[in-house]
Amino acid sequence: MGRYENSVGRAYYSIFSAMRALLALKEVDSKSHAGVFALFNQHFVKHKLFPRGFSKMIREAKQVREKADYGDFEHVSKDIAARHIENAEIFLQRVDTVMRQMIVKANGK
Repeated sequence: MGRYENSVGRAYYSIFSAMRALLALKEVDSKSHAGVFALFNQHFVKHKLFPRGFSKMIREAKQVREKADYGDFEHVSKDIAARHIENAEIFLQRVDTVMRQMIVKANGK
């Protein structure tokens, strides 16, 4: 139907939830999106577990999601939605890898 606004929101929230899951393994959390993003950068990007480019990707996903959710007459194209879905999939793959490394390290293996 050409309405891709919800898909960019879902893509962003999959990234946001995955960041919170990673932070839970560090036993930290925040009540705000900005706080989660700052903690993610502090605990994961700063320590090179995620490339810096992921921070830009997350910021862009948040901006597009906010425009789609709150902007009057905002339209998200199929190409933009597909790019954000693909970025979310890449992010989730990296989260899976990092989580597995953290769990192995915590178990001393």
